Amino acid sequence: MMEKILRKVSGVAKDKLMHFTAGMLFFLAFYLFLSLGYSLIGVFLIGALKELYDKLHKGHSVEFKDFLATSLGGLIVYLFLVLRG
Repeated sequence: MMEKILRKVSGVAKDKLMHFTAGMLFFLAFYLFLSLGYSLIGVFLIGALKELYDKLHKGHSVEFKDFLATSLGGLIVYLFLVLRG
């Protein structure tokens, strides 16, 4: 099972893994000061603002998959904390 997961992760672009990790870390940082729900909203906002930044600056590309990867990182931590009770 773990080998299968590692094969899947190794096929993911480094950029998307960085967005996913950033989403996890932003969630945890927000959670130091905010509730679970607000922390998740914060991650969504950070992901959207990053893509807005990319749109407004030349040489950057806007990708919905980047927003999705950031959001999923936060969502995974959210679900972990909710399910552990």
